[in-house]
Amino acid sequence: MQRVFLLTAILIVTIVFVFQGFHPAFELPDSKAPMANAPLEGSGDLSKALVDIYFDVDMLGLRDVTAEDLELTFDVPRGIYSGAYGKYTDGRFGIADVIILQPRPGREDECREALQNIKLQRMDFFKKFDVYGAYDLAEDGQVFYRGGYYILLMIENSDQVRSILEQYIPR
Repeated sequence: MQRVFLLTAILIVTIVFVFQGFHPAFELPDSKAPMANAPLEGSGDLSKALVDIYFDVDMLGLRDVTAEDLELTFDVPRGIYSGAYGKYTDGRFGIADVIILQPRPGREDECREALQNIKLQRMDFFKKFDVYGAYDLAEDGQVFYRGGYYILLMIENSDQVRSILEQYIPR
């Protein structure tokens, strides 16, 4: 009788795992190379700027900006920019977002609006789930233009980040 009970329990557990699909509890790192590692010609080597910007940022959930993330997470169509750089957080531990778009010719207004929409999305998210003052950082976020790029800053030390970007992106 104990063997029948044990076999039934093992069968039930196996069926539960099969239907569950063995999904990991945490997301694994994306193996795709982020766009920030391949700066465009004339980009002022933004990958080095990002290293300088995030040198002192110790935050879990920090991700490189990819075209897939921009499209799926933030609803930014790929056709409006020719280059995307930066990092953003998943929001569980605060916010430290720097997103840089190089607009395609004639799509400058759309890039600026896309970054404004990202800011509004983040504000809406952190209004419901504010951690470590993330809502205030999102609300104070800046969208500006420099050297052919539209830049969104939602990070604690935005003045310092802006001065770093000025070193790497000529007017």
